[in-house]
Amino acid sequence: FSANLPPKIEVLDISHNLMEGDLPESLCGTTSLESLAISNNAIRSSVTRFLECQENLKVFEGSNCQLTGSLPSTLPSKLEVLALANNTLTGTLPPSLGNLRKLINLTLASNSM
Repeated sequence: FSANLPPKIEVLDISHNLMEGDLPESLCGTTSLESLAISNNAIRSSVTRFLECQENLKVFEGSNCQLTGSLPSTLPSKLEVLALANNTLTGTLPPSLGNLRKLINLTLASNSM
């Protein structure tokens, strides 16, 4: 999918929309994004780059997509929800996961980790 989003957008929910493609690079230019829900789409993209550029992200719901890659070594410090079940993620859990004091929901089931 493609998106030209306002730089101050805080919440974006495009779940259950039969969307295809990659996460657009323009998402890295959204400095205020706090919540992104893309679950149940056919978004074939690496989560690594997206998570690296999101310093204000609190919620990322991307279950049941076709997401690839691995969790980056550094995750957004404000992260409260990371739901990425039923994708094709690889790698291991980064040590920085233990530093996420606000994390209350971590769902990584049915991946290749």
